[in-house]
Amino acid sequence: MMFALAGSASAISFQECILADGSKIFTDQPCPKNAKELPRFIADPKPPPPPPADPVDTAAPPTEVANTDEETRKNAPPPVPKPRKRYRCIRPEGGDYVSNTTHDETRWVPLWKVERPNLILDSGGADVQAAKRPPVASAKPNPEKAEASSRLVLVRDQCLLVTGSELCTMIRTERRQVEEKLAAASESQRPQLEAEGNQLDLEFVASCKTQTP
Repeated sequence: MMFALAGSASAISFQECILADGSKIFTDQPCPKNAKELPRFIADPKPPPPPPADPVDTAAPPTEVANTDEETRKNAPPPVPKPRKRYRCIRPEGGDYVSNTTHDETRWVPLWKVERPNLILDSGGADVQAAKRPPVASAKPNPEKAEASSRLVLVRDQCLLVTGSELCTMIRTERRQVEEKLAAASESQRPQLEAEGNQLDLEFVASCKTQTP
């Protein structure tokens, strides 16, 4: 039995025909003569819902890919270390040295030990011009000079950053010293010295690119 669409695409219309003997027929055509005609409608069936989307694959990547990434990390060259800074420091008591830090610590020393009065931070009221060694024993000692020379003053080493050609010369000197130590080093000492030599080579490249090692 065929049914016709009734105007709207959302419903189907047909006829229910009740015949004289009480039987019923359904048709999309007019009912037979002398039959009672009852219009009927049936809703258009809804289309089936779309199939569910494929689940997102949250599984770990294949072992081969993970192994490849791990091998890449292992074979990557080590990061280039940052060049160490070098400072040339002078002591108020005399003498100088090279350090990787600025040595900002202060200390109290007897005034008579100070050879560079301009590096005194706090004289404690002492006359810095009296910064001389205590006078040697004599028949007539001078108490005032002895007291001034033994008075404590606050000092700090003065450190200046080394740059340019002086820095490159220092690195070359340190590298040569490492080579000399390697020549006489035991097997257990060599790894540390070789690592220090490599560090100095990298520092020279980073700080002295235009110069010859």
